[in-house]
Amino acid sequence: HAAASKDEHSQASAPTALARSAAADVARSDPEFATESKISTAAACFLAAAVPAGGRSKPWTTVQLTGFLFWCNFATWGFGDSIYPYACANTVPGLGERCVFYSSLGTVFAKLLGSNAAALVKRPSLWFVYISTFVFTILFFLLFCAAVYGGSWAHPARVRTAEGDQYGIGGYVVGLVVGMRTLGMFIQTLSFRLVQSEYACTEQEGVNT
Repeated sequence: HAAASKDEHSQASAPTALARSAAADVARSDPEFATESKISTAAACFLAAAVPAGGRSKPWTTVQLTGFLFWCNFATWGFGDSIYPYACANTVPGLGERCVFYSSLGTVFAKLLGSNAAALVKRPSLWFVYISTFVFTILFFLLFCAAVYGGSWAHPARVRTAEGDQYGIGGYVVGLVVGMRTLGMFIQTLSFRLVQSEYACTEQEGVNT
């Protein structure tokens, strides 16, 4: 019985061995085939190392979450962090430092508010992040216009009196900055929460990295 089983195993493995031998013969006789095979193997290895398992199993979801995080960080701490002092300078002539101070002070509370507000969402979804990002983008557009164009873009609610225009502390620009940073932290925290619900447990660590 053992001998018969061994013969059956040998017969079953014979086609596989023949196929491997044939592939090796083709590779030796056709250098281009061998080169293409090596390139495809190297590309597959690079893809497996560069893209986490979650990114390969749900590529569109990964692209969306990556896009949300990139845009929020770029608009809030990259480009946005550079333009809001100019918006403050346009909203309060000669007193832009006061607007910058209140914007920086409000940022501390905005980060806390945004991250904690995201924890209150019971069932996070991509559509919820889309809506939040849309509002965030509108605030960024208004802040950009206040920095570039000034005028009514920077102080739409100024009060005209007999003594002149009353600008206050630049509350409009301060509100835009604080609103952007609140929503930025909200979107970032919500995106991290979506990783837990959209990906398998074995994929979450790689996606977060």
